[in-house]
Amino acid sequence: ANATYWDGVGSYQLAKGTEMVIKCPSIRSFKIHLLRTGSFAGKVLISTDGENYTEAASITGSKGAREFDWSAALRSSKETYVKIQNTATGGLNIIGLYITK
Repeated sequence: ANATYWDGVGSYQLAKGTEMVIKCPSIRSFKIHLLRTGSFAGKVLISTDGENYTEAASITGSKGAREFDWSAALRSSKETYVKIQNTATGGLNIIGLYITK
């Protein structure tokens, strides 16, 4: 079935120059809500082994709150690691995350 295994709402700040990794058993959909007071800058990378990553999407755009839908770029029937890198000059606020398997 299409079970949701992460439906987080709240706020998590990813400081400038840092990254976070989310380990997913599989990915059918991957949507994230982000907030910045400056321009967005970052990368989204994927890996099946947690060591060798390839870039799947970029985080760009003007300031404010935005939803990014990376479902097509991240869809996988295998265990997948998703790395979100913040390359902006300030913090990146993750205010919502919705992943289905």
